[in-house]
Amino acid sequence: MARNRVKRRTAAREILHRRIYEGRPARLDELEQTRREMALGMKIRQAREEAGLTQQELAAMIGTQPSAISRIEDADYDGHSVSLLARVADALEMRLVIDFERKRPRRSSKAKLG
Repeated sequence: MARNRVKRRTAAREILHRRIYEGRPARLDELEQTRREMALGMKIRQAREEAGLTQQELAAMIGTQPSAISRIEDADYDGHSVSLLARVADALEMRLVIDFERKRPRRSSKAKLG
């Protein structure tokens, strides 16, 4: 007699996420930081390409080496200086926006009063 069993299929990404990140807030924070860094590099590259500039041309415009542009477009680079980002933004005719956000949700005001 054959059983009609339906196997639950789960994407590898979901399995890995559960094994590596679930219940580990510090790892989740690191993941989010990496995602933000990747997004910044991708935004810079996209803006440069939309402006029709090569890394060499952008570097010349802001007075740096092409390798510096390559680094800031790299997702693994986390040494972005505000002054360099401001020069890049200016050369690309963009505005640099820096913001702060909470690492974790704020406790309710009731908890603080008690």
